[in-house]
Amino acid sequence: MRSRCSLPCLSAVLAVALCSAAACSAQAPAAPAGPPSIAAEVQRAYAAVKPNILKSADLMPADQYGVKPTPEVRTYARVLTHITEAQFRA
Repeated sequence: MRSRCSLPCLSAVLAVALCSAAACSAQAPAAPAGPPSIAAEVQRAYAAVKPNILKSADLMPADQYGVKPTPEVRTYARVLTHITEAQFRA
């Protein structure tokens, strides 16, 4: 059963996702063999954020996927679609 989650709850979940990604990127690597490629960096960053994206999608009630905080901002469903489409193009 899905729990009820308001827009502030979603904002908090997304903020945690972004902060955790920033914290992961702030940690120094143990012994880098050389500079990582851009593709490797993007894949590493996505792997760090992916669990939070999945949790936020699970916590968001289905009837809230169409909510737009302001007219200029995408809906939550559109943001998830954007992430999904990017994975198919990668």
